[in-house]
Amino acid sequence: MKPRDGRPLRRTYRILRWLWRRGDRPDRPEPAIAIENSVTPNVLICLETGTRHVSLRRHLAETLGLSPDEYRRRWGLPDDYPMVSRNYLNQRNKTLFGGLPKAE
Repeated sequence: MKPRDGRPLRRTYRILRWLWRRGDRPDRPEPAIAIENSVTPNVLICLETGTRHVSLRRHLAETLGLSPDEYRRRWGLPDDYPMVSRNYLNQRNKTLFGGLPKAE
């Protein structure tokens, strides 16, 4: 039996290495909206789907099966990236803590 020549394998390896170095494989997927524009006072826009949400946490869990930490890690977001819109949070806090009658 004749020994196999390793040239085709080496050639394939060189092509794959060249493609890898060229950067054809993105590290992160392309977001549906620019990260800077994804946080507004009234809504948060999901980077995966481009949909608007007051609370992003529920959408992530039910639709995408991601935890907030996994979502932040996937998109390279800081740990303090909000999961609830600011106006919703303020209204909820006002209702919970400011709307109670004071005991006299």
